[in-house]
Amino acid sequence: MPERIIAEVREYFELIDALRLRSQEIKVTSLSIEEVAGIPAGFFNKCVAAKPVKHLGAKSLGPVLGALGLKLAVIVDEPQFEKIQHRLEPSKYPDRSHSATVLVRLSEAHMRKIQRKGGQNSRKYMTREAVRELHSRIGKAGAAARWAARRRKPAA
Repeated sequence: MPERIIAEVREYFELIDALRLRSQEIKVTSLSIEEVAGIPAGFFNKCVAAKPVKHLGAKSLGPVLGALGLKLAVIVDEPQFEKIQHRLEPSKYPDRSHSATVLVRLSEAHMRKIQRKGGQNSRKYMTREAVRELHSRIGKAGAAARWAARRRKPAA
């Protein structure tokens, strides 16, 4: 079956209109779309409503497109580009490309370690009484949280 264009999209809400149109076109329930996409029940309707309460993001856009049998294509809009081209500043280094992004993932253990070091460093400049007061406040807050958790009724 040849590919066909459902809509031209230049901004987010046009994309939402196109998704709504496609879901009506294929005549399936939004619950089945959500189940196939692996998103929470009711999420798709909240995204494509007349006044959207939720928005499709990096995690949900791909699965929703897949559930609707759609893919996006990025196409150069020549008339639009000609209108704005004079406002764009040419690059000083046109032959260079953007380098790869460096991604650093910090483990929970590492974060706890640097948090502990930060706490030790801040306490280094406090008086002994100020440190005791701080620890007392932290302890009281923890106890209050534990008591609050105990008072909550278990879910029925």
